[in-house]
Amino acid sequence: MPRPHKRRLDTRIHVAPNLPVPPGRVRDAVMRHVSRLPVALRDAWAAHPRGEMVVDASVVSTYVAEPTYWRHLHMAGMLLWHVDDVMQRREAFWQVVAAWLDHWLGSDATGGVLSEGAMAPFVPPDVVARWREVVALGYAEDLLETNVPRLLFQRGFARFMVSPRELEAADPQMARWFRSVLLDEAFWRTLRRRGGGAQL
Repeated sequence: MPRPHKRRLDTRIHVAPNLPVPPGRVRDAVMRHVSRLPVALRDAWAAHPRGEMVVDASVVSTYVAEPTYWRHLHMAGMLLWHVDDVMQRREAFWQVVAAWLDHWLGSDATGGVLSEGAMAPFVPPDVVARWREVVALGYAEDLLETNVPRLLFQRGFARFMVSPRELEAADPQMARWFRSVLLDEAFWRTLRRRGGGAQL
């Protein structure tokens, strides 16, 4: 029996026309960034019904959880980047990725976010408990200029991807959480074993 076709993550990237950068270079830049994520995460992302990626020159980079239109596409759970944040401002790029992962792990991208206590059925409970401990300690609040859990998650992950030593110095437990959850191959493989559904 033939194996089902496996969707590639790069097919989830949509690039607006008339950007100052050739579309191929933009797609390559996005994939170069996300290639730093675990393979199991990327495979699950490619198969997930949400998580489309859009690059435009007339938007502010953000994660859009609710159903919305972008040109001819109607989608929910959209990662939206200004082209400059893909090509130059990497921290802004990673904040959008963090918001998507927060929503995905919190509710399979259909409801709440993990950083505020939500937990998708396939996420081990200790993952949320350990994140709450990180937030309660508050070591990274000065560095990240916030005490809001959702923003700590987004800014913390972005800072870790761009300047890991800086986050490790300010909040070693937060750095350890990102390393052992979002960036851990074994963690994402475990989600498959926990019956995360068709997406995983």
